[in-house]
Amino acid sequence: MPKILQHFSEARIALMREASKHEDLVELLSQYSLDEDSWPDRVGEIAAYVGVIMDGMYFEKELENLYPILFNKLRKKSTIIVVPTIPAAPILKH
Repeated sequence: MPKILQHFSEARIALMREASKHEDLVELLSQYSLDEDSWPDRVGEIAAYVGVIMDGMYFEKELENLYPILFNKLRKKSTIIVVPTIPAAPILKH
């Protein structure tokens, strides 16, 4: 039987690439199959991971609008802020 190739949007591909950089999220997503039927569950898992509350049924167009939001929240979650510290100068007593 021939395989059907599907076209995924750039936003969806970017979201999945970013998701693959988060070990805890990858572990959560591993419980779902990779078939298209589990995609809404995986999107819900990503949303929960970044604190976005989803409720109800969503059309593909609505999910497309959600992908950049989830992508940006994932990016923020992985951003490390490095704050250099300056050692305190010793107190000199006269």
